[in-house]
Amino acid sequence: MNWVGLIQLILGFIFGIALFVGAGVGAGYYFLSRLADAPPPPTFPPPEEQPAVSEPTEPEEPTTEFAETTGAAEPELEPKTPTFEERFGPSAYRAFVTWPEGLRLRSEPGDGGEAIGGVAFDQELVILGTSDDGVWQRVHVQATGEEAWVKAGNVRRADEPATTP
Repeated sequence: MNWVGLIQLILGFIFGIALFVGAGVGAGYYFLSRLADAPPPPTFPPPEEQPAVSEPTEPEEPTTEFAETTGAAEPELEPKTPTFEERFGPSAYRAFVTWPEGLRLRSEPGDGGEAIGGVAFDQELVILGTSDDGVWQRVHVQATGEEAWVKAGNVRRADEPATTP
């Protein structure tokens, strides 16, 4: 092999690499520049004109004339708030959740009951009753007003002192 052939080989190799690198840079620039462009802004249909809402006017207070009465005015009756026992029954009692992760509320007693919520650790409940097998308790959640079922043994009565582990 002569010197001219060797120079042609080296120059051909260099030009081939340069062409390959140039094509890669050009393709990369093309695709990356398309990614850098902001997408076109979204177009929304024009808003429908809504009728103007007039400000509500205050109703005029009717003027009434009271006839004088000779009898004494009747005292107003205050609504009686039901006691705890009247509201929940004689066997109900207040309790707090003792399970550290809280309890899952179920629609029916048993693992097949749909999960309808949960109660956190140390949240107050009202125990309304126990299932026939004694594994589930019917509860009323004070915070939300929900009634559901929880697994028994994971609450302590409110009148019992809290135990520290």
